[in-house]
Amino acid sequence: MSEPKRYAILGVVVEPSYNAQEVTSEMIAVRDGAWVRYEDYARLKAEVERMTERNDTLSMRYDSAWALINVQTSYIERLTIAGYAMAVKINVHGINDRFTDSQKLVDDWSNAAKGVQS
Repeated sequence: MSEPKRYAILGVVVEPSYNAQEVTSEMIAVRDGAWVRYEDYARLKAEVERMTERNDTLSMRYDSAWALINVQTSYIERLTIAGYAMAVKINVHGINDRFTDSQKLVDDWSNAAKGVQS
């Protein structure tokens, strides 16, 4: 989007007429003027509204994504705590099953918790 032209009011004193000075004003283009054309103002206002609406949409998506991340994080924390409790229980009590290697279960859990695949 291009920067709109800015204008300032310039007062001009005209030769006196009927014993009084006449002052007129005109708009001149300047770099840091306080005025813009109505067409530029309307275009800028529409652009701000469009960007604000887009920002609101993205903000809602961002909030819902963070809510989902928080839910997933709490699931992971609960499963991690349960896994460590299970590993401790297996280490202390073992498993009364001749087909299950309790130390392998503990090692597999520790590797999974560290992100190592077995």
